[in-house]
Amino acid sequence: MTRGLIIFAREPRAGTVKTRLARDLRSHRAATELYAAMLADVLASAATLDDTRLLLFWALKSGAVPAFSPLPRLEMFEQQGRDLGDRMANAFGRAFASGCETCCIIGSDSPDLPPDYIRQAFGLLERDEAEAVFGPAEDGGYYLLGLRRVPQRLFEEIAWSSPEVLRTSLERARLCGLRTALLPQWRDIDTTFDLDAFLERPARHTAPRTLALAQRLKGNPGHDADAPQRARILLAEDHTTNRRVIRMMLNKLGYEADAVANGLDAVKALEKTPYDLVLMDCQMPEMNGYDATAVIRDPESGVLNHATPVIALTANAMAGEREKCIEAGMDDYLSKPVLVQDLETVLDKWLEK
Repeated sequence: MTRGLIIFAREPRAGTVKTRLARDLRSHRAATELYAAMLADVLASAATLDDTRLLLFWALKSGAVPAFSPLPRLEMFEQQGRDLGDRMANAFGRAFASGCETCCIIGSDSPDLPPDYIRQAFGLLERDEAEAVFGPAEDGGYYLLGLRRVPQRLFEEIAWSSPEVLRTSLERARLCGLRTALLPQWRDIDTTFDLDAFLERPARHTAPRTLALAQRLKGNPGHDADAPQRARILLAEDHTTNRRVIRMMLNKLGYEADAVANGLDAVKALEKTPYDLVLMDCQMPEMNGYDATAVIRDPESGVLNHATPVIALTANAMAGEREKCIEAGMDDYLSKPVLVQDLETVLDKWLEK
């Protein structure tokens, strides 16, 4: 049988992913970096599944599928639908219509989910031991759903953010006449409590990116969580006077910055140093800020941190310019001439002093 594994994901943009975890960590940047690591680990684990199509469905803010192709057999789509249930039903429908005979869906919140659990789900469906397979999550939801067809009622009128999701879904499956099976329970990472539980699990070979970053964030041995850390800022600006003035403003606010004169040099700098934030002029020679940001966001580039916040610097105050910057993958926007109070506001938003 042709297998399909649907993976639901969000763009790793600060302020839009892992918001509960960001509140616990007091940092949208840290939560976004962690989510990017989790997604990378989920995809790497999925790649170990032989004879399985990998279907990555993005929940998009920009309207354009990200330049994200770390796996040769990864197929990418945009999620479609009014709510989570509608989007899941549409994704299953698309997978079955494209030739999948058995299909499972997972999210990007369980980076160390054992691949054998996914194999078990496919096995139950292919041996006709179940028509719907659920992987129960500890919060009352489910981390996996496997199907052989799409009964629309299975996804209707469910409070997706409640602890009743699994119970209600099992009842819906019964009403649809589906034989069900349950996998072992597993846990998502949504809060620092979940992060602690993740770190306490026995040593494993899965989720190395998430493990390394979680250890650093939680102050495990080898990391002093209370030590003051100076934010590393990169300024990409081709105009000499602007570059000097902005660096003076940064110094006044207690920051230091490395400076480059074009987007190409910015990318090269980010390949060597994991900067905490980039101030990016939009119009520069050799490579402009939009193209440089696209390289930063591309997981196949040599940039060390693809989720680094990028703040656009532009002299164009026309309507729609902010939207253009966000669509290019930038996180925020400052108009020239840059005012020190506006710069401080942006830094306070995206950095922890």
